[in-house]
Amino acid sequence: MAAMQAALIAAALVVGVINAAADEVAAPVVTVEVVQDHEDGLYLCGEQASFAIRVLVEDVPVTEGSVTWALSRDGVGDLGHGELALGAEPVTVSGTLDEPGVLRCTVKYQTEAGRTHGLGGTAYEPEKIEPTAVTPDDFDAYWEGEKAKLRAIPMDAQLVEKEGIS
Repeated sequence: MAAMQAALIAAALVVGVINAAADEVAAPVVTVEVVQDHEDGLYLCGEQASFAIRVLVEDVPVTEGSVTWALSRDGVGDLGHGELALGAEPVTVSGTLDEPGVLRCTVKYQTEAGRTHGLGGTAYEPEKIEPTAVTPDDFDAYWEGEKAKLRAIPMDAQLVEKEGIS
């Protein structure tokens, strides 16, 4: 009787290990690609940018299902959004900015394991982007004071050889 109980316990442990191993099987790798139509990602204000969107599961294109997309300026606001059906070819979303900034395209795809997303972005005349925050009146004085505090600390640079590192 004791031998039979031991065998049943051993069998239950084996089944438990098999179930645990099955639970640990990695979910397939899902990639949402969002690629702009200018290789360098740079655009002139008012120029149309297109994003090619493709979903891959283990590097194989997904041809059924859909994605949701949203365009924003610098990640803020809503410049457009919608849903697109996936097919044999990448689907596209287009947009533009009339002033310097970053046009961001966020794409979401629902998998069995949850939602995954991809991001794409284009820069519209980035050299002309102006700061949006106002510099405080005491900004320069504050940092000059902080740098003066650092200069007041004597430098004690030392070179120490560590054995075993070459």
